[in-house]
Amino acid sequence: MIFLGLNDSPMPLNNSTMPIRVGGTIYVPYTTFVANQNGGIKLGVFDGGQNKTQNTLTLFNSDAKNLTFDLRTGVSYDYYPDGERKTPTAIIRNGQIYVSASSTCAYFGLECTQGNIVFGTKYYPYIRIPQRRRQPQRPAVPGVGDHPLPHPASKLLPHRHGPDRRGARGANTTAPSRPRPAGSPGGESTP
Repeated sequence: MIFLGLNDSPMPLNNSTMPIRVGGTIYVPYTTFVANQNGGIKLGVFDGGQNKTQNTLTLFNSDAKNLTFDLRTGVSYDYYPDGERKTPTAIIRNGQIYVSASSTCAYFGLECTQGNIVFGTKYYPYIRIPQRRRQPQRPAVPGVGDHPLPHPASKLLPHRHGPDRRGARGANTTAPSRPRPAGSPGGESTP
């Protein structure tokens, strides 16, 4: 099981939305990228359609980037059939078209974050695809964000940053403050 998050929204766990891993590569349903098929989450990629005669699938964006997958071979081209071959690949499993997540994201200028979510003592992989050029936001799903996931041992380690700095032994290393003369910056003045 691989979890999928678009922007900060976790996708439902069902056969039409769950990513799969094949040969070390994570593939997502191609509909992951298309707002009118992924629940309205706009990633800036549009469905150019499937050509059943040529057995191709095309995705494109508003920056005039076009990616056509040859579903017989799995390879992709920027313009089919005479375009330059590209890195993203496609596979078909149980009648569903999947595209390689990280290379398809890279082609369209999207981020693709992969990691693990911890539930109890088990780790489950996730993949997160945020919208292009977005401002950082707090993740809606704990552990599915732009920061590394917290390690369970991190709660056992002393906090070593922030306003209360502590030395190696945990003792407060802040020197006592001296009173400052009245009228000096930071000094108290009496009426």
